[in-house]
Amino acid sequence: MGLFNRYDGSMNDDMAIAPKAGDGKIYRLVQLLAISAFLIAVVLVILEIFQILPMSANTNGVVFSIGVLGAGGMIALPWVRVFEVFKEKPYKITAIVFLVLAGVCVILWIICVWLIIGLIKKAIMNDVDISIINSLVNSLNAIRASLIVSLQFVVASYVAKNVIKYKKTLLPYQIMAGLSQLFIDAFLCIVLTALTITTEGVEFSKTAILLTNRWTWALFVIAVVLGIFPNVVFRRTDRRNILRARSEGTHETFDAQPDDTDNAPAADTGTANANTANIDPFDMDPFYSTTTASSGPSVDEKLRKIKDLLDKGLITQEEYDKKREDIINSI
Repeated sequence: MGLFNRYDGSMNDDMAIAPKAGDGKIYRLVQLLAISAFLIAVVLVILEIFQILPMSANTNGVVFSIGVLGAGGMIALPWVRVFEVFKEKPYKITAIVFLVLAGVCVILWIICVWLIIGLIKKAIMNDVDISIINSLVNSLNAIRASLIVSLQFVVASYVAKNVIKYKKTLLPYQIMAGLSQLFIDAFLCIVLTALTITTEGVEFSKTAILLTNRWTWALFVIAVVLGIFPNVVFRRTDRRNILRARSEGTHETFDAQPDDTDNAPAADTGTANANTANIDPFDMDPFYSTTTASSGPSVDEKLRKIKDLLDKGLITQEEYDKKREDIINSI
């Protein structure tokens, strides 16, 4: 889940909500529970906003906790998929670690929800004294700590996801993305720790001086730019891999990288079914349309046509490779 990944309705590596061939029972169960919990919480909040279903402070706490559980479940879905898809122990251990970290983040946010609910209840009772001030300070510090922990999870998950997905390919872009995310993480942590909240008020810590330095802000802007560019490359690579896999009649897998597949032989239908175990857990584009903007044949149709010509011996392998590359580059 990168800081700059966006959801555009077609491909989102981090939300992992779209259905996909090879999804296991655990994934489907977590998916169902997470989406249901999140939607129930959203509906109840909307009903309360429009005063259709008034709720007490405690009920609000339960509703928001359910929503946090649902959101946490959706964040954990990619790692549930990795745990079920891969049989190798390192991948399973990595998935378990990130699932535990996601659980820690969810617990922290539920604690924050109930701290805020407690403040609201005291405010309603007009019980404004030193205790509510202490509660306010503790709540704000707890929220700040939760944000810092959540940032570490987001950045670590993003870097680990790219390493698992692309392995030894696209290394310069992986390094660029990882370094930019780490710098942005450090910058945001400085921002969150720059102000010390006490019962006496707000005080500036020693790290606040870094925010007055022009170099710090210049490097932050550079990191943002360098963080966006690799994601564009990753997304384009994912789309190209999907088209290559479809042209060869196979599922898109982790191993189907641009450096390894240009001269790979086409697999038959039986091989495609055998590759189910290697389905890319982070691929979020199972229904991606490859139809071009023109009214002519779609990309899928063009690729299938040249594949048929190759199978019938009407064109050479070199002609097929060149034509396929031209079709894919035209997207």
